[in-house]
Order: sequence, then structure tokens, then C-alpha cells
Amino acid sequence: LDWTFNPDFRLRATRSRDGRAGTLSERFDSSRGPGNVTDPQSGSSVPYAVTVIAGGNQNVNPERADTLTYGLVFTPTWVQGLSVSVDTFDVKIAGAIGQVGAQGIVDQCRLGAAQLCQYIVRGSDGIISTIYNLYINTAQARARGTDIEVAFMRPIRLFGGDEHFQARLLATNMKELSTTQNGAAKVDRAGQTGPGGSGGGTIGGVPDWQGTLTLQYDRGPFGAAIVERYVNHGTYDATWKQGVDIDNNHVASGEYTNLQLSYRPNTGSRIATEVYFDMDNVLNKDPPRAPTFGFTGSTYTNPSLFDIYGRRFTLGVKVSY
Repeated sequence: LDWTFNPDFRLRATRSRDGRAGTLSERFDSSRGPGNVTDPQSGSSVPYAVTVIAGGNQNVNPERADTLTYGLVFTPTWVQGLSVSVDTFDVKIAGAIGQVGAQGIVDQCRLGAAQLCQYIVRGSDGIISTIYNLYINTAQARARGTDIEVAFMRPIRLFGGDEHFQARLLATNMKELSTTQNGAAKVDRAGQTGPGGSGGGTIGGVPDWQGTLTLQYDRGPFGAAIVERYVNHGTYDATWKQGVDIDNNHVASGEYTNLQLSYRPNTGSRIATEVYFDMDNVLNKDPPRAPTFGFTGSTYTNPSLFDIYGRRFTLGVKVSY
């Protein structure tokens, strides 16, 4: 559905049913490596090393997804160059194909997902020796939230003309990112920004709010842009309770400023040249502390969300013909 019901407003919506069978990798690949888990049955909160066999499962069934998206686009005729859009999405996947993760298998087995217990191998001493982190069908996976985009673009006159200003804000509010195993309660990791992945023991989540603001100015061959990126504060692990499973389950927010400069001279030839200079993390902000131990390496934050390198510079030249 795409309906422009007056010059300023447009309504759009999509409803779809989708299916997907397991890929060759999800059905047949296999690898063996080290991992570490916290085992409640051991009576200790200290993780220990196990062997993790990860890979395909020939018994996975096709997954089915029902997707609903709807939103409103506002382009006021009385404000030149302004556009605002708000879109809500809701994706439900029945029998979603995925890996639960070594720690997830241990936790979900304990919480009632009995079908996952078969993937845990214990020795005669009761200690876990091997975990089979295979692709399986979960009862349901669901992702829902809202995307927001605000864009403004128009010519300006600050230094004699031939100038353009652009501003663009992209933001996402994640209300749910959940999986449900048969026999166990739903696990919702929206708002979890701690380290994810089987090496760290926790399954990856997503911030409840994140966004990027870009301000760009162009005058003739010169261009300059400031990019501000924000990741909201969150939990280390959405399934843990502060004071019970962990002393501090809070991960601070992250804000990063990047600068981009460019010069594109008009040579009058078919060869186009651009000289650019980028400075990332201008304020040299440290990432928030969210440490974890992994058998193959330790991390002190979530590198997929936060900058781990600090201030850095790139100078380059692009030539195209």
C-alpha cells in the first residue's frame, strides 16, 4: 500500500509471508574449536573451557516469516527540502533457523528447553566436556521496532553562493529482539549491548536506541561533514539479574564524532579527482567497559557497537575515468 492522500503526507505499508530453507552451510558445515561456559550445575559462577562443535544440521526445516511494516512520510510543502519518515516493523519467524550458542544451550536447557539438553555432553564427573552448537529450528524469533529518518537539504548563501547544506538523522528504536524455545520462556535481548558471541559466553543483543546524525556543507569543489553516532546505554546480559548473576549489569552509552573533508577540483577533463581527509573518533572517546573472557581471546567491550581504536586519520586520493 502506497497512498499519498495530500501533498504533505504519504502512507505506506507492506504485509508479506516469506519462506527460507536451510543453506548448504546451515545443513552440512562442521567445525570444532574451544569455548567457555558458566555451568550452573557445577555450583560455581566461574566459566570453564569446553569443546564446541559448531555447524550444520541436516534435520532443520524451512522457516516461515510474517512481516508487517507501516509508516508515514511527511514532506511539508511549506518547508523546502524537509522530509520526515517514521516506519514501524514487526517480523515474526516461525521455526527460525539459527544457532543458540554454547552458553545459550546450557542456560535454555536449565530453563526447560529439554530438546537442547541432548547437545550437552558431560563426563563421569558431571563436568561439560563438549557442546554441539548446531543450527536448529527455534519455536519463534521476533524483531519489532521503529525506524526514524529526518532529512533537510537546501541551497544557502554564507560565503558568496554555490553552497549547499544537508542534515540527516537516522535512528532506530528496538522494542524486541527475542527468541523462544519450546518449553522455555521467551528471551528478549533488546537493550543488551554487552559483548556477544559464543566466545564471550553471551548471545548478542541490540541497543534499544541508536542513531546517526550527519551535517554536511558543500561549496563548489569543497565539502565538509560532521557525523555524530550514538549508542544508548544497555545491559551486559539481558537474561541476568543485577546483584544475583552479576554485580553490575549496566553498560554505558557511546557517542562518537567523525569529521570528513574533501576537495573535488573541476579539471574539465574526463578524469575526476578527489582528495579527502577523514578523522574518526575526533574526541578520542574510550569505549564503555563490558569485559568478558573467551577461550580464544578476551575483550573489554562490544567491538561491533563501540569504537576500539580511538582517534585515527585517513588521507587519500581517488581518481576515476
